[in-house]
Amino acid sequence: MDHDELAYDFSDDLIGLDDDTLADLMIDEIVTGVENDYETDLDESARSVRLRQRHRMLSLERQENLSEVLTELPGPGDSIHMLGCNRFDAWTFVPVCLELMGGRTDELYIATWLITHKNVRELVELLDAGKIPTVSVMTGLLFKRRLPDAYALLIDALIGKGKGRYFQAPNHAKIMLLCDEAAEKHLVIETSANMSHNKNLEFTVVHNSRELYGFYRGEFESIFDRGVAKW
Repeated sequence: MDHDELAYDFSDDLIGLDDDTLADLMIDEIVTGVENDYETDLDESARSVRLRQRHRMLSLERQENLSEVLTELPGPGDSIHMLGCNRFDAWTFVPVCLELMGGRTDELYIATWLITHKNVRELVELLDAGKIPTVSVMTGLLFKRRLPDAYALLIDALIGKGKGRYFQAPNHAKIMLLCDEAAEKHLVIETSANMSHNKNLEFTVVHNSRELYGFYRGEFESIFDRGVAKW
């Protein structure tokens, strides 16, 4: 199975590491057998935010692509709810929303369980093009073991080249944050989908809310502060 294009299957063999894409940090892991620690614990406390927003609902059909459905961003204080059997995964929302934002975001935050190599490669291309100045990524604990080539490429870009932050944690949340402060666009994408394609019924909500963005950003920063200390 081609893990870049098809649904992720845990019965697949692990894909070999490509040394040419590795930063010195990753090479040291392979040669010495000593793993760098990008893992952190999460506390058990829970926080919440209450909002008053306008909502719009969309039903996604299997034949539709995301760019054909999400043709405009929600206005300030609005949300778009989508439910359907998708031909795209959670990552697809990033380039589509980025295009609708005018091609650039001030920052990007990602929480997901795992990310395929194809999606990491697209993220790196956006970073290299300057469309995303910096990104903070949190994945689940199985990402490194299940998709080691994608993990290596991500670590090379974020840690090796200094383009962002990363750690793994016992995480199953799927959230993305994009922001254009000058244009008053504060996008929060909440989804049940991972950044790997599957045929499951998934839901996604795209919010444009400064308050909600600030809530999630604050939670991300709190988690990353604890994670960075263990690198």
